Amino acid sequence: TETGLFDSVELRLENEDLLTLYLEEWTRTQDMAALWRDGQASRVCTAPVLTMGDLAEQEHLADRGFFVEVDHPRAGTVTHVGAPFRAGDGFRVPLGAAPPLDPDRRPSFGATTAAGAGAAAASAEHGPADGQRPLSGVRVLDLSWVWAGPYCGLQLAALGAEVIKVESAKRPGLGRRLNLHPPDVEPSLNTCCYFNQWEQGRLSCMLDLGRPEAIDLVKELAGHCDVVIENFANGVMEKLDLGYEDLAEANPGIIMASISGYGATGPLRDYMGYGPTTGPLSGLSSLTGYEGGPPRELGIAVGDPAAGITAAFAVCAALAERERTGRGRHLDVSLWEATTSFAVEGWMAQELTGGAPARRGNRDADMAPHNCYRTAREAGDDGLEPDPGRWLSIACATDDEWRSLATVIATDLGRPELIDDPHFVSAADRKANEDELDALIGAWASERDRWELTERLQAVGVAAHPSLSPLELLADPHLEARGLFERFDHPEVGRRTHTGLAWRSASSPNGMTRRAPLIGEHTDEILGGLLGRSPADIAALRDAGVIG
Repeated sequence: TETGLFDSVELRLENEDLLTLYLEEWTRTQDMAALWRDGQASRVCTAPVLTMGDLAEQEHLADRGFFVEVDHPRAGTVTHVGAPFRAGDGFRVPLGAAPPLDPDRRPSFGATTAAGAGAAAASAEHGPADGQRPLSGVRVLDLSWVWAGPYCGLQLAALGAEVIKVESAKRPGLGRRLNLHPPDVEPSLNTCCYFNQWEQGRLSCMLDLGRPEAIDLVKELAGHCDVVIENFANGVMEKLDLGYEDLAEANPGIIMASISGYGATGPLRDYMGYGPTTGPLSGLSSLTGYEGGPPRELGIAVGDPAAGITAAFAVCAALAERERTGRGRHLDVSLWEATTSFAVEGWMAQELTGGAPARRGNRDADMAPHNCYRTAREAGDDGLEPDPGRWLSIACATDDEWRSLATVIATDLGRPELIDDPHFVSAADRKANEDELDALIGAWASERDRWELTERLQAVGVAAHPSLSPLELLADPHLEARGLFERFDHPEVGRRTHTGLAWRSASSPNGMTRRAPLIGEHTDEILGGLLGRSPADIAALRDAGVIG
């Protein structure tokens, strides 16, 4: 613009409200489909806010076989969203009964160990302190970056796989370059909080993939690995001569998980797709917002972790299949499809009733009360205007739960008639009078401490819990006891707290085994120990810039 208000990222952030005003004024005059098409043609990552009805008309999803028809004895033929990945050779994972498992056959990659015999005595939260993890002995070559691919690698590392990340200091991944560093350290490629969070559990081998010699080394590494994960744009790996067919020549049993925005097939395969665009594409954004208001952002790029954990699941399934058949697989994971699988409730409502659920903010289609209520201010809240963020979520799924909540409220307010108030006695009554109900609970909660209310309501079987800030999560004793947090000493940022995994195993160790690596930290160990290169050979590769 002539004013220069939007000429840099910093200026656009500083003038975000004005930029949004201009964009909204312009987009109101444009056709949505044309903006999607023309923006993508200009390599701008545009995406429409699709409704559930719109999803059914997407040629790309139909071409990829994403929708499947299932015959139901009462509902008839019902269209479901299918598996959010393809498994090579045009294979779409079918819905239906799985073949019976042979109880005498167990995977050789660590599903059963001697240490596992003591699992019954182990804590359900932490598992045994020693013993073999499910993917112990599996080696993964990680060529991914940002979030989706690294999140897949995080799961596999936690399951026991050895994950080797190939990266370059000349062309560092975005995760290392983001301006997210602890305020008390000198920024470097090793200090980004984002990288150190999502890249836990890896070894780092530094190779410049712009050099043919580095490509040869990657192929050689692939020959020693079971799995390769990558989330570059479609075609990038093939241009590097590192596509599935190239790697399968070196290792016919290789399992390769490729993660992309739209998937590797279909008419929109070359469209740009990032995590933030998959909320709109999936229909989730069309369901998000307040009653009578427009669609809203989800607040998180849900497509990235959704695709990452989908890829990890697909890898585990492919490893199990390879135990039976010896066959490798090229797994094709789509952020769009992975996110749409999270919207299955809205999809099924559209399919069975002809209309998706209306936007309703914090409220539920059936439950009432079901909302987030402001509670009393707390010590230390001074200066935190206009909203100190002290909120309590309450949900009643049954009439009995409501009666328990009503008894607590009636006791506090000295109003015993609330317990049998005909406005609220049944779920239908509560939904019909939900504004009145929320006003009553809101007034009651606003004068009381959120933690005191949580303890009292949980004691009588009512689902209630405060909305916690990140700092409050770090201090939460339940999460600490569950072992959610990981703490490692890092050479450049010191001892920091990161989140680990949201699942626990009762029969094998839990938690990450190592911090995120320094860039190239294990290069000599990998090239020497795994590929047999001598120190002189490695020094020559470094002098030639192949390692760099």
